[in-house]
Amino acid sequence: MGLWKATLLAAAALSLGAAPQPDSVSFELNSWGKLLESWTIKADGTGEVITTSNDPRGPGSEAGVRSRQRLAPDPARYRRLEQVLQPAKQFAGRELPCGDRMFDLPYGEVAWRNAGRERRLAFDSGCSSAAAKRVLASLKAANELVGQWAAEVPKIQDDRAQPPG
Repeated sequence: MGLWKATLLAAAALSLGAAPQPDSVSFELNSWGKLLESWTIKADGTGEVITTSNDPRGPGSEAGVRSRQRLAPDPARYRRLEQVLQPAKQFAGRELPCGDRMFDLPYGEVAWRNAGRERRLAFDSGCSSAAAKRVLASLKAANELVGQWAAEVPKIQDDRAQPPG
């Protein structure tokens, strides 16, 4: 198929409302300015997952354990993730209606990247509007799904914080 014909077919698909598939989806969850979880999954299913857990030495410690894992290609994985994230994706590039808010809960951002363009959605776990609850449920399900995938692969990095002093 020639370049001209392929361009026309792509333009026709866009005019019919078919949105192009994103190149990747990224997620970040923070609490009190500290990264808890972060992942990026590409359209081919490859990805990187970073998790930070509390230091086993006890509460109040600033140190923690950060692990990194890489996911092998699996396009079905990405399609499943896109399906789970659909309620959140509807708000990408817009502000999520919050409603009443409970403060001091985790917050973060999810981003869809496609052809160098990015659409983001910031979220706050303390939001209580009906729309926020649907979006937060989809983000939780997506994060749990990625966590399951990460549990199936070995850690490629495990940084244990050193005790102070």
